[in-house]
Amino acid sequence: MMGENFENVKFKRKGKVVTVASINSSVKIGNISIVVDPLMLFHRLCIAEQSDDDLKAFFKFQLSPFPISLFTGEGMRKGTKSSLYTSFSPITEDVKPEGSQYVMVDGGHLLHKIVWRQQATFGAIADRYVQYLNNKYGQDMAVIFDGYPDDDKKSTKNCERFRRAAHSSPDVMFHEETVLQCTQVKLLANECNKKRFIELLKKALQKANICVQQAVEDADSATFLNPQATTEQVTEAGENVLVALYGGDPATQSLDELRYHSFVKAAAKTKFNLARLPPTTDAAQLHAMRSYHQEQTWLGNEKDPLKWGWMHTPSGLFPKKAEKDPAPESLLKCISCTCIKGCTNACGCRKAGLHCSLLCKHCNGQSCENTMPGV
Repeated sequence: MMGENFENVKFKRKGKVVTVASINSSVKIGNISIVVDPLMLFHRLCIAEQSDDDLKAFFKFQLSPFPISLFTGEGMRKGTKSSLYTSFSPITEDVKPEGSQYVMVDGGHLLHKIVWRQQATFGAIADRYVQYLNNKYGQDMAVIFDGYPDDDKKSTKNCERFRRAAHSSPDVMFHEETVLQCTQVKLLANECNKKRFIELLKKALQKANICVQQAVEDADSATFLNPQATTEQVTEAGENVLVALYGGDPATQSLDELRYHSFVKAAAKTKFNLARLPPTTDAAQLHAMRSYHQEQTWLGNEKDPLKWGWMHTPSGLFPKKAEKDPAPESLLKCISCTCIKGCTNACGCRKAGLHCSLLCKHCNGQSCENTMPGV
């Protein structure tokens, strides 16, 4: 490669960069990892299915390289908090609280509430936050910020921060007298900058006698879970909640059964989205374990994330997607190729150790060099 023109350099497939989506969309057949379109296994299901009993058995598997209802090719699905707003009934009458009031202000929301003026110093920006809080809430309040651990790779928030890093900006060193030279959105998109600004803002708020607290990693908490709960109790409760959320009856249905019945109802529709099916029991149990771990973290009860649905990767902690194979072996082996002729060494079926079949686009398993013996 040294001394050659860039346009003449060619890399072998194993030396080429791969996307995050292609890595997450791989399934293992034998000892070989193969990138599979998330819907391909589902299409193979329709071909391989012989009876209703077969179909029910298939729906115990995810039928995709990852749980599509919980993940995308890039990682965990991003929740849209604002979508919850439509679930609440509006209040038509003015509510007048009686007695003393104490306001808890979400620091993450507060950061974006004030629009930063260009060419203002960071000290002046912090003073605007103080002025806003005093005018809006008075003295009976506390501002709660999310926490940021020193070692991000040991944090379960690493996955979300890894996602945000795609839209990140360079580190900026600043203090109270530093003049803002970039946009508010760009500066706060960098986790180090955000952490640095929160520290500066905390000092300004405390100087103004405003109570400030910083939570352990995350400041949002809503429910209480038993700190001594077993994995069996957590996974059972989690599955029951998901069955109810998907419109089933936890007393009579499992998630896998609900997946099958949901598919049967949706199969007749013109457009069908596999992501709308409930997750498998396997994927849901890991999801429930991660939810439990997060609740306990909020409550100050430290738990080992590796025992609650997380795994170590070179980039830090990432969610474990499933314990079981994504599909039955019979479906995993339904790999097809698109070879125009020959189906020689570059054939996808041949690389997977499989013979071409009727599923292959051009050869149909009949007019190539990779057919079943005797065909």
